[in-house]
Amino acid sequence: MARRWPQQSSLDEAEADARDETCSDWTKNSMAKMKILVVDDDSLVRTSIRAYLRELDYEVTEAGSLNAAKDAFRAFRPDAAIMDYCLPDGAVLDVLPQLKAHYPWVPLILLTGHGTIELAVRALKEPAEQLLTKPVHISTDAVVLERALANQRNVQKKYADRAS
Repeated sequence: MARRWPQQSSLDEAEADARDETCSDWTKNSMAKMKILVVDDDSLVRTSIRAYLRELDYEVTEAGSLNAAKDAFRAFRPDAAIMDYCLPDGAVLDVLPQLKAHYPWVPLILLTGHGTIELAVRALKEPAEQLLTKPVHISTDAVVLERALANQRNVQKKYADRAS
């Protein structure tokens, strides 16, 4: 049974049904798949992560370089990104401040095959959500991604509550 809006004396049954339909449309749209951008120069890593995330019902797009990642951010507007630290055209940390300036709500999870404490500290200061080391443990990445998206939703909810 459809949830009914509170009855007002000026609403007839047809108007109430129209309002219910509008509410239902908004709910469907707000339940859209979360969009994840996967950036890695290794196509096998990208393909593995993409396949696993699609099984978890995410919408996924891929990029193999920093320039392609920047284009994908503009076109795809991801809810989160999983990015290799070292790409053929540069290091993600070099563009992380610009990405965060333009897309502040997007959690960025970095992957590296050469993890050091210094790199981890720098990544978290930039601010990346997490720095994970390769080889990729896809189920671990999925848990980190879920936590990052949950944190993102909580922050957005707080700002929305403050605005209202």
